[in-house]
Amino acid sequence: MENEACPTLYILVNGDIELSKGKIANQVSHLTMQIAEEMFTRQYEVFPPAEIDVKFATWIKNQVTIVLRSSADQLIEWAASHPHARSYFESDIGRRIPEGTLTALAFLPGSISKRELHNYKLL
Repeated sequence: MENEACPTLYILVNGDIELSKGKIANQVSHLTMQIAEEMFTRQYEVFPPAEIDVKFATWIKNQVTIVLRSSADQLIEWAASHPHARSYFESDIGRRIPEGTLTALAFLPGSISKRELHNYKLL
């Protein structure tokens, strides 16, 4: 996994659809907030905290986030196979992209290594 001192939040964005820079930022923001809400809620529900909760608490202090481009098929594979992957399906992105399209996927901070994502390009 990532350096324990500095967990990283990795977000993969669907490169098969045309998204403006603003819409990409929107997807990244939605996923980041989704993860933050989930993890803050877990702090009240899970005791003692799991390793992933400790990594999130460490990440929240530095918030190192890397956004990468991915294909839709790769996003679907990651969503199905990685227990700490969180998907974002757009519900109102406009008429160009069908409702329910998987636009982005994030991995909880520290739950995946840079090595596992080395083939993906920075967005």
